[in-house]
Amino acid sequence: MPLWSPKSLHSHPKGCRDSMKQQLLSWTHEDMSISMLRYLLQANNIDISLPEYGALSEDDLTFIGEMIVGTPLNDRKGRPGPEKSFLYDIVNNKESGLDVDKMDYMQRDCERALGKKEVTFQRFTEKVRVATVTQFSWPTVRRKTLCYPEKLAGEAMTFFKQRHENHEVIYQHRKVLAMDAMILDILLAAHDSVKISVFDDLGELKELKTIAECALDPAAFSNLEDGVLDLVRNSQDNCSDIKKARALLRKLDRREHYAYCGAMTIYNGNDDHKKIWNQDLTVTARDIADDEVVPESDEEDGGNNGVEILEDGTERVHFSQIGWLEAQERKSQAKKSQSSQGGSGSSILSPCDLKVCRWHIHHGAKEKNPVDGMWFFYKDDDDAIAWSTGEVEAHRVDDVKYQSRLPKYFSSRQLKVLCKDASKVSQAQQAVREWCRTMKCHSPLHLSSQENSRADAGEEDPEPEPFSQYA
Repeated sequence: MPLWSPKSLHSHPKGCRDSMKQQLLSWTHEDMSISMLRYLLQANNIDISLPEYGALSEDDLTFIGEMIVGTPLNDRKGRPGPEKSFLYDIVNNKESGLDVDKMDYMQRDCERALGKKEVTFQRFTEKVRVATVTQFSWPTVRRKTLCYPEKLAGEAMTFFKQRHENHEVIYQHRKVLAMDAMILDILLAAHDSVKISVFDDLGELKELKTIAECALDPAAFSNLEDGVLDLVRNSQDNCSDIKKARALLRKLDRREHYAYCGAMTIYNGNDDHKKIWNQDLTVTARDIADDEVVPESDEEDGGNNGVEILEDGTERVHFSQIGWLEAQERKSQAKKSQSSQGGSGSSILSPCDLKVCRWHIHHGAKEKNPVDGMWFFYKDDDDAIAWSTGEVEAHRVDDVKYQSRLPKYFSSRQLKVLCKDASKVSQAQQAVREWCRTMKCHSPLHLSSQENSRADAGEEDPEPEPFSQYA
C-alpha cells in the first residue's frame, strides 16, 4: 500500500514532492505487478527470447501486462484485433468481472475464512466457450468473447452475491478497517525513521528509501515485506514519531484496535450526502467532533445553502443551518450534563481522535448488475462446425430469468467512524449519532437499553433509501 502525506514528502524539493505525489495518487497494484515483472526479468538476466524461456517477444510481454491490467479494447497492443480479444477476458475481465483471478481468491477465502467448502465455481471453467458478439456502435465491431450456457446466468448472480458477502464480512469488515487504519498510522508515524535498503548485485548498499519511495521503485518494493512492522518494533531511533508508532504497534499486538463508533449511510439523490461522501475525510471528522466555526447568518455563510467555506478553502457541509444549530444545542446540553456529573466532560472530543473511512461494497459492477456484462449462448447451439468456424453468436440474458436471485440494491455506501482514544469512545458514539440525526440519516450502531426506550417513544431513525451512485 503506497503511503503519502505532506510530512512524508517534506524532505524532498518541491518539484520532486509534486511529482511523487501525483505518481502515488495514481498508483495501482496492477501497474506495479507489471513493473515488478520487468524488473525481475532484468535483475535475473532472463532473456525471454531464448527457447528455454518460451521464445517470447516484446509483444508477448506487453500482452501479459495488458491481461493483468485489463486493457480496453481499443488500447490493446499485445494481441490487437477482434479474433484474440477473448484472451483479455480470462485474467482480468473488465466487462463483467467474472474471471479466474476472482474465482481463485473467492473460493480460497470462502473455504478458509467462512468455512464454505461446498462453494465452487468449477462449472464456469468447464462450460465456457468462445463465441462471436456484434457490438452495434460506430463503427460496428464483431469480436470474439467468452460466453456461458444460459442456465448459468443464475449461478453467475450467486457468484457476484458471494463477492458482495466476502467484502462485507471479510475484506471490509469493521475490524479489518480498524486494523488497516492503525497500520497506516503506524507506517505514517515511522515514515521518516524506517528506511528500506536497496543493494546492488555485489551485495553493496546502494541507497536507503522511505516506504513511499519504495512504491515507485520495483527494486526497493521487492524488499517491502510484512516485516516492515518489525523494523518499526526494533528501531533504535527514539524520536517522538517512532515512539508513537511503537505505542500504536503495541496496541495492535494486544488487539486494542480503534473502536467502531457508528456510520452514516449515504442515501440516493441526497445532494448533501453526495458532498459529504466526496469531501476530504478530515473535514468530515471535524464536523463530527463539532468544530466551533458557527455561521451566524445566511449572509455570513455566503448563501451556500449549508455549505461552509473554511479558512483553508475546504468545504464543510451542513444539512441545513437550523438543523446544524439544533445539533449545537444538543451538544452543549450534553457537555453541561457531563460536567455536572463530574465524569468524562473534562475530556473533549477532537477531530484528531476520529478516523473516518469510506466503505463501499458492490457486486462487481458498482451500481449496475454485473450479469448484464456477461455473454451467453443458447442450449441448442450444439453445432460443432458452427463453433469451429466462429458462426455462433453470443447474446445477453434478461434478468427476468433469474429475478428471484437479484438483490434489492447492487451497491452500498457508508462513512464509518472509528475512535482512536479508548477513553472517548462513548463521546464519539454520541457525536456520530448527533451528526447522523442532523444529516437525517440512519446510523447502524446498536443502541443501549436507554436509547432503545427512547426510540420506542417515537424517536426513530428514518428508513434507508436506495444507495447513491456517486463516484
